[in-house]
Amino acid sequence: MSGKRQHFIPRFLQVPFASHSVGVNYFAWVFRKGSAPFNTNITNVGVEGHFYSVAGNTTVDERITEFETHASELCNALRSGSAAALRETSSIAELLAHLEIRTRHIRSLWLSTGSALVNQLLQALEDPVVFVAFVRKYFEEDPGRMRLMIADELRNKRTPDSLVPRLVKASEPIIAAYLSEPIPGSDRFIAGIRSVVASGLVAGAKQGHLKALTQNLAPPAKSRNYSELELQLIDSPGVTLPLGDSVLIFEVNESGCYRSVHDSGDKLLRVYLPLSPSSALVAHANAPLATMDHLPLAIAQCSLKYFISNARSAANEAHQARLGERAHLVSQEQINAILAECFGKILGG
Repeated sequence: MSGKRQHFIPRFLQVPFASHSVGVNYFAWVFRKGSAPFNTNITNVGVEGHFYSVAGNTTVDERITEFETHASELCNALRSGSAAALRETSSIAELLAHLEIRTRHIRSLWLSTGSALVNQLLQALEDPVVFVAFVRKYFEEDPGRMRLMIADELRNKRTPDSLVPRLVKASEPIIAAYLSEPIPGSDRFIAGIRSVVASGLVAGAKQGHLKALTQNLAPPAKSRNYSELELQLIDSPGVTLPLGDSVLIFEVNESGCYRSVHDSGDKLLRVYLPLSPSSALVAHANAPLATMDHLPLAIAQCSLKYFISNARSAANEAHQARLGERAHLVSQEQINAILAECFGKILGG
């Protein structure tokens, strides 16, 4: 993977889902949201320039490349049905923990959730009444904030230090009175910072993701949780599994409840890792799987933007229409509840 074009979905996981090969090149069908299915070289799938590097720092990319050496061998052995490989519980747990946090899927979910919260917050703050209540609440929670801001502004205007305390004290009631009414132009102020916030969220999502991967390619807490699960290899030639952009999917709380991410508050039932169109690794909490019939649709629903397959079929095209249905960190209803609680406190509700 090391280089400019970095695969956030490992090629060793994609190759078994190829429709055909030409020499050393493998091709697969891509089912992308809002687009007609197309067949392409997997070199062009699950890849992004400098996805794991920033400002010339390629440490994360290099560590992932090294990690993939054993991970690839392990997956090949599992795919062949190796009982010895299935006993490598620690290595499998680390692989699952790594795959959960390495993809663009997880970075995109962080970004989309943050963007939704911030955009709806900014939209609400464009209302002058809400904006002034927000500012007033901010200063009421810690009056020292206002004093510090006034003092800094006075010093920026080269006010003598001896006068700053008295001017701060005199300014406080004036500003408090000003904040008792809607602030003219607050909507234009909020609109003006939207683009700044948007670019900051994108950079922040990447920095946060790389920081997490720098600390641990496979978070120890997740690895420990997965190491406690039972492992199962299931093969079902009658079912054609795709590989989704989340790579893993999780079954939580109750049978049939699938998610693309595992929240610590969820009761984890099963973790699925598709190994080929006809086989998967299942890590389960004393709940072995009997059939994979339900998995193709669940994989599509848990994929944010696309999945790949070895075949263009009516079933895959039907599942393509269901992309993203279960791919979210929090639901819109949860976002609305967070904002309602936030503004309820701000507006004194």
